[in-house]
Amino acid sequence: MLRKKRGFSLGQVAKYLEVEESYIAKCESNESEFTVHILEKVSELFGCSDAFFFNEQCDYKLITTTVEVEELETQDLRAIAALNKIAINLRLIIVCLSIIVFILSTSKSKYIYLEILLK
Repeated sequence: MLRKKRGFSLGQVAKYLEVEESYIAKCESNESEFTVHILEKVSELFGCSDAFFFNEQCDYKLITTTVEVEELETQDLRAIAALNKIAINLRLIIVCLSIIVFILSTSKSKYIYLEILLK
């Protein structure tokens, strides 16, 4: 279970998401499903894509977060989620740049895609 791997309590996650603990427990036991809004917040908190929750075998690497405090407050979880969101966006930028470099490195399409990029 991802929440336990991250070291977050049921209460901490519920408070961060502004939902009841029972809702989180039901979602974890597949008795209920996260709403789209909650799924987005959970993904940011755990540093993974939404797809991870539908397929834990997906090829997505989780972002590792190390926090050393006695007790995590809701504001701490918000800060972790914000940092994870930045890291996820940076990964996407790197993938996009890699694709652009690959396209530009092929001789036939080099000039066409360069022209498109410069527009």
